[in-house]
Amino acid sequence: IGYPGTGMMGLPRPGTMNYFPNAHGAVGKIIKIELPTIIVQDKDNTEKIIFITDDTGIQRIRENMNSTDLKIDDCIVVIGSPNEQGQIEAKFIRVIPSPNLLK
Repeated sequence: IGYPGTGMMGLPRPGTMNYFPNAHGAVGKIIKIELPTIIVQDKDNTEKIIFITDDTGIQRIRENMNSTDLKIDDCIVVIGSPNEQGQIEAKFIRVIPSPNLLK
């Protein structure tokens, strides 16, 4: 069971981005990596700073990854919460295969 507009793995289907809860997360392309932070550019060209902790889960499809495996131009979905520095502290990051979500 998923939310309206969700597809495979619970991610939004193309054209249904309004259903994704973006308030405490991000969907976009990695444009800068300076671990433990990365900068993600979302579909509205807004840049969000993502803070990665040792507890952050990172996956590509179902394969577990490390933060050092992330690359510039990877498209990701981030779920987290804001911290005192105005960053999104990532609880979970999923690398997604299609940049079509950004259109």
